[in-house]
Formats: sequence, C-alpha cells, structure tokens
Amino acid sequence: MTRTTMKVKKTHLEASNFESKPLMPTKTELSQNSNSRIQKRQNNFEQIDRGYSKISRFNPASEKKMTCFGCRKSGHSLKNCKDTKQIQVICYHCGSDEHTTKSCPTPGKTFPFATCFICNKTGHLSSKCPQNQKGVYPNGGSCKFCGSVSHLARDCKPTSNKESFSYLGKVDLTHGGDDDDVFIALKNIQKDKNEKKLQREKSSTKKVVKF
Repeated sequence: MTRTTMKVKKTHLEASNFESKPLMPTKTELSQNSNSRIQKRQNNFEQIDRGYSKISRFNPASEKKMTCFGCRKSGHSLKNCKDTKQIQVICYHCGSDEHTTKSCPTPGKTFPFATCFICNKTGHLSSKCPQNQKGVYPNGGSCKFCGSVSHLARDCKPTSNKESFSYLGKVDLTHGGDDDDVFIALKNIQKDKNEKKLQREKSSTKKVVKF
C-alpha cells in the first residue's frame, strides 16, 4: 500500500557519501593561503597608489597648495618641476647613493655634496643659503618660540639658547617670577591663529550679484 500526502507520492532521496576532512590544514594549503593573502595585500597597495596618482593628476586644487623646493613656485612639487634637472638621491655628507643623509654612518654638520635649490651651488642646503630670506618656511612664517627662520618650532630649544635671554641679574624676594616660555609661545600661537582667522573672514566676504 502506497501512502500519499495531498495526493502527491513521496520521493525517496539517497543519502550522500560522507567524506572525512582533517581538522588542521596541510602545509600546502597554508602556503597557498599565505600566498593569496600576500597577493591581495599587494593588489590593495597598488590600488591605493593608483588612487593617489589619480588624485594628484586630476585634482589641480591639491597641487595649487604645493610649493616646489626647486624653483620656489607654487602649483607643483619638486618631482614635477620643469625648471630643475632630475635630482639623484644621495647622501649630502659623504656623497654615497647607497643611503640617505639621515642614515649616514658618518654624520656631520656640513653638507659638501648638497646642491642648493636657490643659488644652484654646492656645499650648503637651501635653508642655510644666504640668498634665502624665508629659510625653511617657503610659504612665509617663522619659529613660534624665537622667531627664527633657520629651524622649525619642534627643533627649537629656547631654554638652552643663550640668545633667548636678554640679560642676567640677581633676583631677591621682592621680585616676582618671570613668565614661563611655554605660556609665551602658546600666546603667540593663539595670536597667529586669530590673525589668520580674521584674514580668512575678510577674504570670504559674500559677493553681491545685481540684476
């Protein structure tokens, strides 16, 4: 006798064969997985590099903010500068092309193999060039602590610099304490921020269109 449900005959399904698999992957599988991960990572880096190149190529607004260290003009970087020749990366201390100046085994304070971008002479950096009035600030500005243009604010040491002190004298109990150099520097930074904010507000005035 055949049973029917909703007047539909039941079909018989055969069970599939059971295949046992090891719990731990084999060495070949591990190597294949690691190779695939490395390949995916390289592809991701290539996509990121392509994206950055597209941004720099098709976004002229970002290039306008750049300042070329070769010709000191804005609108392009040193890599895309047409006025300067192709510069080879070498060590400015010993002239070797196997390492950079930062990783030189015999560092020093002189740069005999450096080429100045301003006067095109060798023996000094552009920041130390006597013809460079802006120093290490091509867009203008100076150190927030001492006002010098020969170094950045992070490299300034006002407490150890003798030029930062105007005079030395005796202090007794009737004299008050001097202001801290840090608070003076913070005050100057805030003052510069306020001046820049006022300049932006003046430049961003609304345009009136008359019909």
